[in-house]
Amino acid sequence: MITALRATTLLGEAVAAAPRASDAAFERAGYAILDTVGVTLVGSREPAARIVARTVQAPAGSRLIGTSLRAPAPDAALANGTSAHALDFDDVSPALVGHPSAVLVPALLAVGDEIGASGEAILDAYVVGFEVAARLGRALNPLHYNRGWHATATLGAPAAAAAVAHVLRLSRPQVQAAISIAGSLAGGMRVSFGSMVKPLHAGHAARTGVLAARLAEGGFDASAELFEAPRGFGDLFGEDVDWDRAFANWSWSEPEILSSGIQVKPYPSCAMTHTAIASMLSLRDSVSRVEQAKRSTWTIDRIECRVTPVTPQILIHSRPQTGLQAKFSMEYCLAVTLLDGQPGLAQFTDERVMQRDVQELLRRVAVEADPTLVEDLTRGRSPVVVSIQLSNGQRLQAARDIPPGSPEEPLTQAQLEQKFLSNATPLLGERRAVDAMTAFNRLQQADSVSRVLDCVCG
Repeated sequence: MITALRATTLLGEAVAAAPRASDAAFERAGYAILDTVGVTLVGSREPAARIVARTVQAPAGSRLIGTSLRAPAPDAALANGTSAHALDFDDVSPALVGHPSAVLVPALLAVGDEIGASGEAILDAYVVGFEVAARLGRALNPLHYNRGWHATATLGAPAAAAAVAHVLRLSRPQVQAAISIAGSLAGGMRVSFGSMVKPLHAGHAARTGVLAARLAEGGFDASAELFEAPRGFGDLFGEDVDWDRAFANWSWSEPEILSSGIQVKPYPSCAMTHTAIASMLSLRDSVSRVEQAKRSTWTIDRIECRVTPVTPQILIHSRPQTGLQAKFSMEYCLAVTLLDGQPGLAQFTDERVMQRDVQELLRRVAVEADPTLVEDLTRGRSPVVVSIQLSNGQRLQAARDIPPGSPEEPLTQAQLEQKFLSNATPLLGERRAVDAMTAFNRLQQADSVSRVLDCVCG
């Protein structure tokens, strides 16, 4: 039996011994990477991403996606990770209770660009990093997240270190050191949600993973008991962590990327809003039918949304003043969805947030925590009940607990590609965007990821 006293060692051994991933795992990794590159492209135009890019740019190094800039690999990971998470349009791992790809993909592409890694090597390392992120998430959540830690940052850093160590083909002691270094440097608090610091968390975790792996490659040592020791990772980020359970029956034959899966977002807002947005979209259709059938005007008297007790702790901006805050506002997401239909990037600008129609409707939205609704963050379930009271006396209601884009209700390949093109075309133009999509869809066949990056850089 695995003993908790060997948790750090076991993690290093498992990553070092990881076999080549299956074709099914490669397919899911490619799905995630395509989506992440798309959101990185459109995110590279955001103020937070531009500030980071200007700060880290250098005459040479790895490419910054969506720009002609370069930076040393750790700093390129920082910049691209910030871009990837800037719009909160990147994917989610229910097991991690966070955003794995906004950390893993920037870290791997930065190092892959530096060393000329093959596309298959990047996909393989992504599967490894995802496994570590999900297993750490299972060990520490939901308590870790509920305490206020941003798991994307805290658990993403050692996961990125594992992924980069794998693509660099480090030895078992070096892999263990890389993960331990990154774990010791991990941090990130949820109080920063709705500010530029949240996307910086993803970039910082990606940078930490690259730096930790490179330091370990050079002989830098670290605690061999980081995760299990008193006052170590488990004690500080969790409570009575059962490392035996987290790491028992470790098998690469059924990796987390296939078993727990990925939620790819159809809407550019916090994942906790997505069940409510989908519910409101169905009600919006009903409202339209009511109006057409009665051939009369109506007004919205009130919108009510019952949520789990945890939801208000995450969606902390009930009256947002900026686009970033609006992504973490259940009230805003409901109001703008009723007014505009399916929300896209245009619904989360500072200008749209402050327009009169949405501000007036916001005052009629009430969100209430309902203890009978029980979330399961580690399975991506966040039940909601949305109701609309119309002035004609009719009450419409919809309930949902599984978000669109989740492993149970995934986006189709066609929907994913449409999302990519919508994100990439404004920056690259239509023809280049299609070429980039084709190149990343064929990533496994690429001899060098650097040539694939030519499609989205410079």
